[in-house]
Amino acid sequence: MKHSLILLFGMPRSGTTWIAKIFDSHPNTLYRHEPDSGGALKPIPLIAPVADAERYQAIIAKFAERLPQIRTLRAAGSLPLFPKQYQSSAHLLLKRFSVLATKASEAFVRDVPIPEFIDYEKVRNLHVVWKSIESLGRLGIILRAVPQSRAFVLLRHPCGYIASVLAGEGNNQFSSSTASSDDYPVYEMLLTASRRKERNPDLDDLKNMQPVERLAWRWVLYNEIALADTAGLKNCISVRYESLCAQPVVEAKKLIQLSGLQWHSQVEAFVQGSTARSSDHYYSVFKDPAASSTKWQTQLSPDQIKRIMSIVRKSCFGERYADNCS
Repeated sequence: MKHSLILLFGMPRSGTTWIAKIFDSHPNTLYRHEPDSGGALKPIPLIAPVADAERYQAIIAKFAERLPQIRTLRAAGSLPLFPKQYQSSAHLLLKRFSVLATKASEAFVRDVPIPEFIDYEKVRNLHVVWKSIESLGRLGIILRAVPQSRAFVLLRHPCGYIASVLAGEGNNQFSSSTASSDDYPVYEMLLTASRRKERNPDLDDLKNMQPVERLAWRWVLYNEIALADTAGLKNCISVRYESLCAQPVVEAKKLIQLSGLQWHSQVEAFVQGSTARSSDHYYSVFKDPAASSTKWQTQLSPDQIKRIMSIVRKSCFGERYADNCS
């Protein structure tokens, strides 16, 4: 791959969009928001064993190489937009206008590419950022297909993840009509791929559980598989959403530097600005981090929290989340 590649992978509702926007705010990055969603990597299973890495290597490498050319509204039109060192002020204004115009016409004309007017092949020191909530179960084979990339597995407290999922489903924020807790084909794949089958429930057991318990198993299995598939790879680390919320600037600086970038005043301004005010919009990146990271404590009942944590304690994350409020 001609450019550096940064992978930000996590489960939905794990703070991935805010963290991705921190990277997007850097003037040397090109951000692609969930370019793999909607079937772009359909030939590859959602949970793909690392033993199949060679089988899918060419597909993944080609996809990663063409990330700069993916200009769908979803991938290239994520707001807010930031000035870039490879982009003139006129180009930034034109892109902002194009994104807003495309959003306004999306109901009538779909899949119109966002014009960017830049030949990324000629941009030096470009870091392409790929944010994904779909390919966490593919991360092991993706890192083996593009070993020069740097990856971050984004972890949110299981109760925070579950509370946010339930809130989103309750407010019809998701496109799928199937609740995450009822998505049994995904549970089948997770149970098949898990390395800890002797501990796991079977599918019938899951169906008899409460929704929060199934979601807890979904969180455990997805994240265990991702960490097992990337174990020993020096270019992949896990990141706790709550740590970033506790010290946004300090932790953001660590992530930026670990990705091979230099800290920049524009990034610091975004981190400070995004945490200084709060929006009620479900997908907003402007949130009070202290409130966002602990909101689940009032959204979930004590019984729900107890059921979730009893499952998490059986996993490799038991010690990491031993304190319910951590």
